[in-house]
Amino acid sequence: MAPPTSTATPRSGIRVAAGLPESGVEGFAFSHHQALDAVRVGMLSRTDRWLFDYAELDVIAHAQHASR
Repeated sequence: MAPPTSTATPRSGIRVAAGLPESGVEGFAFSHHQALDAVRVGMLSRTDRWLFDYAELDVIAHAQHASR
């Protein structure tokens, strides 16, 4: 399955979060927790983002650490 893209814009106020794909019920729960983490970090952004992807957190964390 392809990762979500942000080419289409949802209605105002709608936010989407995605965790990494996992299998089974436990994997779904793990992916859900990753999505919640992505939202927590993404909501700190000053941009008007609507898609929060857990896979991007590593890139964000690295950039934040490098700027210190």
